[in-house]
Amino acid sequence: MRGIMGIGTNRINKYTLGKNTQGLSNYLHKSFPNEPLKVAIAFDCRHNSKTLANIVANVFSANNIQVYIFEDLRPTPELSFALKHLGCHCGIVLTASHNPPEYNGYKVYWQDGGQLVPPQDAEIITEINNLD
Repeated sequence: MRGIMGIGTNRINKYTLGKNTQGLSNYLHKSFPNEPLKVAIAFDCRHNSKTLANIVANVFSANNIQVYIFEDLRPTPELSFALKHLGCHCGIVLTASHNPPEYNGYKVYWQDGGQLVPPQDAEIITEINNLD
């Protein structure tokens, strides 16, 4: 998910990322029902990335999911490595890659270190939409 940062449900902000993280948390609990869950979070130098990363971490923590969050800026490949190294179920990178400065993004990576692929992406979207 990438978009312009701002107020509203069609922008990147604490509400939209909190909702997406809650849906992802629900999906993780359904996918790994008897496992202690772990996630890793990284962020880049974009405006609000660190703040948004901490909000995402708080939502995961509120769902009884152990969070590993990098203290400083990290590239996406380092998150992919951390997922496997730490035995995490998924990870999040707060970045909008090559998009203009007013953008930010929320990229989800699975336990294998790669980005989400079907059918997981659609199943997570269903969990997010079920929150309405």
